[in-house]
Amino acid sequence: MVPTIPENAVFELKSDPRARSRAVAARTLEAGSIILVEAPLAVAIHPSYKGRRCDGCLRELDNLHKCSGCGVYWYCGVACQNASWKRHHRRLCGFSKTYASSSAYNDATEETQADMCLLAHLAAEHFYKCDTLKDAQASSNPTVQTFWDLLQSAQPHAGQNLISPLSFTSSGVLSAAASRFGNNNFVIHDARLVPFAHGVFATASRSFNHSCRPNAVAMFEESANGVQMVIKLIEDVVTGEEVRNPFVGGVALPEPGQQICISYTDPASPDSKRRDALQHAYGFVCQCPRCITGTSAAPRSPGDEPILRSQIETIVQEHLQNSASSLETVRNALASVSLESQLLDFLPNWAADFSKSSHDGPYDQALQHGNAVLGVYLLVYAGSYPLLELHCLELCKVAWNLYITTARPGSRDQLHVKHASMTYLRNVYRKIDSLGKCNQTNKESHRSKASKQSQTNRTHVKEFFDNYYPAFKYQKSKPAVTQFKELKKEYREYWDKEDLDKAREAFKDALTKDFNDTYGTDENDLASWQKLCTVLNMKNIPDDLELCRKVTIRVKSTYVNLVDLVDTPYTGKPVRDFKSEAKLSEYTKKEGKYFLRDNVNAGDLLKYLLRQIIVPGKGKRYPRRKQAKKKHLNQASNALIS
Repeated sequence: MVPTIPENAVFELKSDPRARSRAVAARTLEAGSIILVEAPLAVAIHPSYKGRRCDGCLRELDNLHKCSGCGVYWYCGVACQNASWKRHHRRLCGFSKTYASSSAYNDATEETQADMCLLAHLAAEHFYKCDTLKDAQASSNPTVQTFWDLLQSAQPHAGQNLISPLSFTSSGVLSAAASRFGNNNFVIHDARLVPFAHGVFATASRSFNHSCRPNAVAMFEESANGVQMVIKLIEDVVTGEEVRNPFVGGVALPEPGQQICISYTDPASPDSKRRDALQHAYGFVCQCPRCITGTSAAPRSPGDEPILRSQIETIVQEHLQNSASSLETVRNALASVSLESQLLDFLPNWAADFSKSSHDGPYDQALQHGNAVLGVYLLVYAGSYPLLELHCLELCKVAWNLYITTARPGSRDQLHVKHASMTYLRNVYRKIDSLGKCNQTNKESHRSKASKQSQTNRTHVKEFFDNYYPAFKYQKSKPAVTQFKELKKEYREYWDKEDLDKAREAFKDALTKDFNDTYGTDENDLASWQKLCTVLNMKNIPDDLELCRKVTIRVKSTYVNLVDLVDTPYTGKPVRDFKSEAKLSEYTKKEGKYFLRDNVNAGDLLKYLLRQIIVPGKGKRYPRRKQAKKKHLNQASNALIS
């Protein structure tokens, strides 16, 4: 049975003779695109979080209230308790009190205990009074039907015989349901990838195949009705290209396609452990290029480990000393390092060294250990894998601690450490933004054409603040230059002249690009002139380019600041029309709102509109002015961010 895919889905299931089906992107998608949002059929908190997280909404809260009936379940309030009662707890309250103290439950591992509770929740909510498997499979709920279509585990589930009997469901139904737990359920984790619950997400389980280098990940978010799964891309998926060639049942799928895959195991696990886990839990031997190459590689001697470690540390460190570097740049630089050389066998020790030194010091050694781990992660994890952002955040803290404790303030070494710290932090926010954004492709069907046309994004200025200075609280509704001044004030203790120059140039470029995106670059484009005239509150705007060109004289004699033209869609404030060019010049210099006509990003339209305000004309309208000297324009660029 092919599961029901949500309306307007960005993927579709195609049948496959070996893997039953595969999830294929319906169109070209960017990293961060949401592929699927799914509420669970059932969830159960891990025993270690009992009393710390609400059994209803799963949120971690203080002052939870224990169920007075069973004393086993905890809730954040009446609303969650009532909702849980209606779903399943009214049938399990009495049973839970007895079962929680039984030897069958207490002798089981915590993982099995969580699955036992999950099985009870699933049965109480969806298989109530089902005496036979046929009754349970006759459900009208399409997600329940999808659950029964999941493959059974190759190994019997440890807890499938421990939960029986339940008075409202037959042991046969419980056994059949439990047999689908081992290779289909998901471990629910928080934003730091710390697991706290188990869940049944049937559509995701049925839809997405495995890859040892996945292009999508399963994340979990809070919603009004509790936790939900969100499948997100970590790499771009281009229609018509083979993105992942998954290996199911030990055979590579020969047909190319833009398949969307997740990983059933940690991609950073050593090859042998990863293959054993897949064979034991899912019943197939993975034959992907990573697994085959790793298995056939000749073992390295213990003496090779420090050489390999030093090589990776050096590559990562050299590239991160440049504050403009990205993780993709570092990943490309590591292309010469092969995963074949037992690298994943070394990783646990390297990670342990980083963990210890990042807390206890010395921080310079911690940074070296962390860079080695980062290098391996970049080789193993594709795109914006969540663990990358978490590791970058830890490295940022270590680099900052090293920076503020450096004995020689202002030294070149200290500057390199500061640049590395900023690079780590910048990449954290890039990846959070990539994974956290709700991609517009999932919302297109809900927007009218008019709303699309009226929507304008201050993309480049926002990216300037988000990517380079993510700790700064950027507000889109405030003037861009005003916020740059605030940024400069906030960072004045940490910036040197080189930092200021780089920030100045990047901000000027971003502002110019946003003007181009808002109004266009072609001086001969009718739509660009019409949009300008609309913003300037002109009436009777022509629909003919030649007629609209006549309005050019009106626009050229309108004394408005061009930076204000970029700000007005976001600030909501009308563009001020000054009485003379001298007044405009006075305002522009006072506020520091300049464009440079020689900016490489400036389009013809912006160059046409730019006024040489350093040497303004004295007249009010239609003034004659001498051309400003180049040095005056350079002064204007400095005034822009002073």
